[in-house]
Amino acid sequence: MDMRYLAVVACCGVLAAAGCGSSNTTTARATTRGPVNQNVFSTDLNALCQGAKSASGGNVAKAAVALSQALPQFKAITPPPAHQAAYSKFLAHLEALAAALKSKNVAAAHAQAAQLGAVAQQLHISGCTL
Repeated sequence: MDMRYLAVVACCGVLAAAGCGSSNTTTARATTRGPVNQNVFSTDLNALCQGAKSASGGNVAKAAVALSQALPQFKAITPPPAHQAAYSKFLAHLEALAAALKSKNVAAAHAQAAQLGAVAQQLHISGCTL
């Protein structure tokens, strides 16, 4: 298994799933207000995606840890009613990606990153796409 390739897949996966500048305040917005609108949902997810991406630093081990640490924050976000099914798929792919990164399974990580990116596009989450 080529570790450089796995690092690239990990970075893509974390890019698909996480981002820079995330905070608990962002997550709290999405979970404490009434029905979440698309703008709040997108903003919160993009911030989480950027935060996890920054935390990974292009390193597979760091990407696995960053994604695992971000999962509870992703799970705490309530999607708009129209996106509940798609967001459930997003979370499932995110969890599978985290597991693949942890086990250094290149093929599985690559597949999950691609599926995660496709679902992120359906959800209109630009910061979580490859």
